[in-house]
Amino acid sequence: MSRPIVPPAAPFHASGAKSNSKTSKTNKSGKGASSAAAMKNKHQFRRTPRRSRLEIMSSQTKLIFRITAFALIMGQLLSKTYFDYLLPHGRPEKLSERPSPLPIDRNSDLLRFRHGRTQRIYERVEENVKPKLHGPETVVINPKTGDLYVMTANARLLQLSDLEIDSNDATRVTAKATDLHSLGAGRPLGGAFTADGKTLYVADAVLGLTRLHNPTDPKAKVELVVDTIATKNTNGTLVHERLWYVDDVCIGPKSGNVYFTDATDIAPERFGHKQKAHWDTLFASKLDLVRGRPMGRVLEYNPTTDTTRVLVGDLNFANGIAVDKDEQYLIVSQTFGPRVSKYYLKGDKAGTLETILGPNQLTGYPDGADCAWEGNRKCYAVLPSAFSPIHALYSKLPDPMDRVLRVILLLLPRWLAPRVQKYGGIVEFDPMTKVHRYIQDPTGKDIAMLTGVTIYNNKLYLGSLENDYIGVYTLEASEL
Repeated sequence: MSRPIVPPAAPFHASGAKSNSKTSKTNKSGKGASSAAAMKNKHQFRRTPRRSRLEIMSSQTKLIFRITAFALIMGQLLSKTYFDYLLPHGRPEKLSERPSPLPIDRNSDLLRFRHGRTQRIYERVEENVKPKLHGPETVVINPKTGDLYVMTANARLLQLSDLEIDSNDATRVTAKATDLHSLGAGRPLGGAFTADGKTLYVADAVLGLTRLHNPTDPKAKVELVVDTIATKNTNGTLVHERLWYVDDVCIGPKSGNVYFTDATDIAPERFGHKQKAHWDTLFASKLDLVRGRPMGRVLEYNPTTDTTRVLVGDLNFANGIAVDKDEQYLIVSQTFGPRVSKYYLKGDKAGTLETILGPNQLTGYPDGADCAWEGNRKCYAVLPSAFSPIHALYSKLPDPMDRVLRVILLLLPRWLAPRVQKYGGIVEFDPMTKVHRYIQDPTGKDIAMLTGVTIYNNKLYLGSLENDYIGVYTLEASEL
């Protein structure tokens, strides 16, 4: 076995020892020289006059000033370089108001199954058939035929028929779901039929306002009606703005005009992979809440002249919309106001917005809305979530601190975004007197995450952005 070659040790010489001795003497003499120099420097330091306290403070002030100036310059450079990347939807706005929500009455639970007035409608699925009913945001009813339609999360138009009550569970109803059409590549949210029942208008969060003539006709084609709006900028130049998040729609019974909402300028993003990919409208709404910039608006489309105009803007996430039977006013949900508002179409108050229910009268965030055209003509708005604890937290903080917290929230990844508070709520109100009451499941145990409401006959049909069923609440005769 080979071994590493090790060089032989250097032989010992007496002369080397003498050399080391000389070196040692040299080191001793050097040490003495350095000690003398140190003493000399020490005496020189003592003779140097000490700086006054004022001079020291002045020096520290200059240092702090330089550090601050450097930080400001770097901050400005970094904000210009990375601002659009880190916060693509802009910085959090100063809060115009800090809502204090109405506490939930846990003893009020009319929406629970135990009262015998709430049911769920599920799709009747045959063996080896994939279910189609998922995320029916709004139930749309044909005013001429009474047929029920829903628009799903993957943009399919389904007709529900042959409803059957489960013999073992009266709260469970099944229905045959007929797949009629694809509504395009977007995410349909709200829908409404024209008075003759021949045309369905759809509020699509991705595409804009669309329509479908004769929905039961297999050859019917989806038409894009409005996806931009002409407005004037600060210089008076006419520009075309995109509609980023069309949310809900209703149709005037007198004029036939189409009223719809554009919730925010934050567009929903496509999220997920392959078959699980979907338009994440919920996350876009959370970003809008945290940012706090009122960019929502209500628009009117005239099908006769094929023109569109903005009725009112600067709304906090303009969401659900409904019109009264005489087309005197609109009811609009401002989800992150949070408030339910009344916009006057006619009369002395035409063009003005009035608050019907303010933040202190709401237990959560209002979403879809509808008004009865018969009986007591009351209106309804659903609340998919109770008030968010993180929203309550930063609403109580002073201005600079709350915006710092909101910047952090805007930087969080999607999976860390604040969750929806489990709750099922409907607020019934008189649009004239503003008297209101709650129909709710305070825990969301039986029914929750309600985002759409449609009143037909004596029933409230309750849609959801995420559920795989439709809720139904039956109103008593005394409530009509």
